[in-house]
Amino acid sequence: MALERSGEPVRSVDRDQPRSGMNQGQTTKPFDISKRAVWAAWKRVKANGGAAGIDDQSLVDFEADLSGQLYKLWNRMSSGSYLPPAVKHVDIPKADGGIRPLGIPTVADRVAQMVVKQAIEPELERHFHPDSYGYRPGRDAHQALAVTRQRCWQARWVVDLDIKGFFDAIDHDLLNLALDKHINERWQRLYLQRWLTAPVQYRDGTQEQRTQGTPQGGVVSPLLANLFLHYVFDRWMQRHWPTTQFDFLGYTFRDQGVRLRTGKLVVGFTPAVSRKAMQRMGGRIKHWHGGKQVHRTVFELARAYRSTLQGWLNYYGRFTRSGLSALWWTFENRLVSWVRKKYHKRYRSAAQAARWLARVRQRYPRLFPHWGSMRC
Repeated sequence: MALERSGEPVRSVDRDQPRSGMNQGQTTKPFDISKRAVWAAWKRVKANGGAAGIDDQSLVDFEADLSGQLYKLWNRMSSGSYLPPAVKHVDIPKADGGIRPLGIPTVADRVAQMVVKQAIEPELERHFHPDSYGYRPGRDAHQALAVTRQRCWQARWVVDLDIKGFFDAIDHDLLNLALDKHINERWQRLYLQRWLTAPVQYRDGTQEQRTQGTPQGGVVSPLLANLFLHYVFDRWMQRHWPTTQFDFLGYTFRDQGVRLRTGKLVVGFTPAVSRKAMQRMGGRIKHWHGGKQVHRTVFELARAYRSTLQGWLNYYGRFTRSGLSALWWTFENRLVSWVRKKYHKRYRSAAQAARWLARVRQRYPRLFPHWGSMRC
């Protein structure tokens, strides 16, 4: 990695942390925060750009003494003594004529927030809803537009919601419950709590302590906002308004993999046989006592169940036919049991009975209606 001073590289090393000041103070710290994490956070903050905070220190100013600044930040964060300064209040005009209040942290505080964000983001990302696109790595507005376009082919309605003053109104008690559930590292919770309660400083120099919200403009704020929305909106919608999955006439409509005629596998909001229907049909199969029908031939057995199997296939195989695979294998297992009972002297094992059925199937592929839908 390279340390830069005024834009010019002064040293290049391939180690866990930069040299010079960042190598000082190797004493044991209460919190295990690596210098590499601070260095990586600085590079992200520099790439993102942004204005100065209440100390009027720009990115260029910060970089003029980069090693010293990063070492001081690492030392304080590792010792637990880092206290975030107030965020600078700035009003940004909105397109509709309103005002969007931003809270701009200092450069050093943005680096500190990035250290924590990069540590907790992978864990939180695992839980977020697949239809959540805002402020998430690897996701952008164009992807959200593409999904919206696809959904509009399937429905002629849309729900448009805009939460007024969302960042400024986040309930700290509820957010802390979510953080307690997912964040185990004590130093991460310590600094997250300090950022939540850091004061806002206005243009005239006055400060206001914050009891709710997280400043829009902070590095970690979008991640915290997504965590809050995950529980108070996404999970709530799934529980009370499951628009992403519903049952109708024996089918479940939900996002699932579908193989096109070209062989390409895509994900779409597609109906497939519902779990309740599968349980009902599977129950009928399991109550079929093959041992009482050993007097029948396989052809008589096929005639006895042809209409039932064909009816299931015709109705539930109309969409996403592969969803019936588990049902067909349940029926096949019953057939194997029947073969073993009927020909118990010749085919004692399940494998032997299955091979006999395979030969019958090869010779009479349409004997049972579902055989054409199964993959051996």
